[in-house]
Amino acid sequence: MKKLMIAALAALFSVQVFAIDLASAKAKGLVGERSDGYLGYVVKPASTDIQQLVKTINNKRRDKFRQTVGKTGATLDQVSKRFAQRAYEKTAKGNYVQNAAGQWVKK
Repeated sequence: MKKLMIAALAALFSVQVFAIDLASAKAKGLVGERSDGYLGYVVKPASTDIQQLVKTINNKRRDKFRQTVGKTGATLDQVSKRFAQRAYEKTAKGNYVQNAAGQWVKK
């Protein structure tokens, strides 16, 4: 029983270790920067790992945007669009960004 539990825990941790990170997901063209400041799926349907990655990052971004709204008095829309502009500037060549029409384009 003890060996079975150890094997199960090892399998669980190995899945987390090999889960894809943001830079890899962007480089593979799976996700990109949306025009509203959030991360989006370039390739659909997205795998469970990618869905979890996008959800986690977007939740963190939403929290950060709300904090900025509270500190600056800007609207949530203003904050998220400013972030989107900065994210676009920082996006590596060959990665995807969403244009104003909502289409995914390589930078």
